[in-house]
Amino acid sequence: MEKNVPTVTLGGQEFELAFTTEAMLQFSKKYGGVENAGKMMQEGDAEEKIRVMIWIITLMINQGIEKQNMLNLLTGSPEKPRRLVTEQIVRVLLPLNDIRELKQKIMTAICIGMGREIPEELVDEDLAEIQAEKNVTSGTTQ
Repeated sequence: MEKNVPTVTLGGQEFELAFTTEAMLQFSKKYGGVENAGKMMQEGDAEEKIRVMIWIITLMINQGIEKQNMLNLLTGSPEKPRRLVTEQIVRVLLPLNDIRELKQKIMTAICIGMGREIPEELVDEDLAEIQAEKNVTSGTTQ
């Protein structure tokens, strides 16, 4: 796995999230673009937000798998190709407590795929939101 690339763990297996040209085309086809999908993750009801995130995570996991499978094929690696995941697999194996942190991982993968830096205010905002959620869950306040 590449350094600094966000990953998701499903059933004890780590998967790299990749935002590729194919992923961008799929975003455009399903949501009209990355920005529209981002708005749906922000503004939809809780169920819709989760559905959008699951779709995006599944797409990005599969892009990471396909990328590695193709690189292995091109380099003649004897490594067996990994199978793609389905939305059902992601819904069942993704721990609920990971969903809160997915938005940041999605944004990071998109920025890496597009060759952009992650805006600092988004990182700070999301980290504060995650910390506040952990404090509420654990019963502590700051």
